[in-house]
Amino acid sequence: MGYPLPSSTEDDGWRAHFERTSDLGVTWQTTGPVNDGGTIAAIQPAVLRLGDGKLKAVGRTRQNRIFEISSEDDGKTWGAMGLTDLPNPNSGLTQ
Repeated sequence: MGYPLPSSTEDDGWRAHFERTSDLGVTWQTTGPVNDGGTIAAIQPAVLRLGDGKLKAVGRTRQNRIFEISSEDDGKTWGAMGLTDLPNPNSGLTQ
């Protein structure tokens, strides 16, 4: 099992990415960015663990809606980012 930690940058558009460790922080791998910073400008992801290696991340965007993105392998890879119907409260989300 891995431990994905959410992160984001704002220097080249709002971009979400993940840092991942499978050895309790001895080594780290970076995944992402998982969005281009333009089509969906997203930051501050919060990760929800759904079980069986499935994860969902949600966070804020400049498109005035909350984004979502999923992983089926404990955060090694992520699917396409999409926008939910939920409005963005213009603040970070927590799990």
